[in-house]
Amino acid sequence: MEEERNLGSVETLHLEWQLYHVVLQMQRTYKHERWFDVTRPSVDLALATENVFYDENRHYFFNLVSQYCDIIYGHITFEHDATKEIIWLKWLYMLDRMASKSDPVAFPLASTLLYGDDQWLPGREQWTCLQPPWDLPCGVSWKELAYGPEVESRLDQIEAFLQSFFLEEVEDEYSDFLTMLMGWILCPNKEFPPNGGDWTGPPLESSEEARTCRLWIMLSHLQDVIYRDRIFVPGQETADLLEILRWACRLQDAVAGHRDLGQPWLEYLGVRNSV
Repeated sequence: MEEERNLGSVETLHLEWQLYHVVLQMQRTYKHERWFDVTRPSVDLALATENVFYDENRHYFFNLVSQYCDIIYGHITFEHDATKEIIWLKWLYMLDRMASKSDPVAFPLASTLLYGDDQWLPGREQWTCLQPPWDLPCGVSWKELAYGPEVESRLDQIEAFLQSFFLEEVEDEYSDFLTMLMGWILCPNKEFPPNGGDWTGPPLESSEEARTCRLWIMLSHLQDVIYRDRIFVPGQETADLLEILRWACRLQDAVAGHRDLGQPWLEYLGVRNSV
């Protein structure tokens, strides 16, 4: 397509070959090692809002993906930094999913990265409004924006929800809510229910899918509260979805035990003091 350049060039194929071998190496590692030692550090770097110490070995995966993006889309002026960041994140996710399967990895990788799912790629058809897959009840009913005393009340309800979500995730050792949420947001044409599932209606209330959906709903509510007075700017929807994924990463860290249990959830997410 016109938006993509340098496909099939020596430089592009060389980068794809390097990425291909990274994916093959990831495919030979255990799930926990693949995610936390290879993918997650690069995801954190892609989502970072502040300067992060760059480690050549730890962030090698990210370095290859960002270089590939520069070669393919370097001629495009993005309207918002988030527009490029979400492409990095999308490709990190897609390559990690490839490595999670026992199927042979296809080369060249462009067949997956550029043609596996169109969402977020320049010049492709996009979802006009990407929202949680089901309108599930979350124990609250908010039809209007909050102002005055209502703000604190809603924050308390979100705090309570996050605590409940945390406890449910800790009890479910097989849960993988973060990659599920990433799939819904980054590759909705491929992963969004019912495309990624075998049902057409809402899932069971106690299922991982339902918990992840409710989390997305409540984090969206949180943004509605803390940004209730902002003026919408181009690229804001993309930036909001990246922030939701950033918060979800923090929640995964908490489930893994990397949180002071006495710390309030909104403070842990870094939003309590900004309200």
